[in-house]
Amino acid sequence: MESDSSATIIALVDDEIVGYASVAVREQPRFYRVKRVGAISGLMVAKEHRRKGIATRLLAQAKDYFRRRSIRFYTVYTAAANQAAISF
Repeated sequence: MESDSSATIIALVDDEIVGYASVAVREQPRFYRVKRVGAISGLMVAKEHRRKGIATRLLAQAKDYFRRRSIRFYTVYTAAANQAAISF
């Protein structure tokens, strides 16, 4: 599911959704030097499917989405207590 300003990228295993990444392009206030930035607000993989490279592939697809829109900078959001996500 994709538009010019946002997308949800899904990971399938045997036709079952096992992960997703939510991405968006955001306009910065005009006084910022970088006018548009990307944001990854969700990158989730079901527990039983972790450590198999799925999150890495979702992140690669998110970066590709931004690249196709000439977005050079992006942020990733996670909870401060989520050490697994921070390590990733």
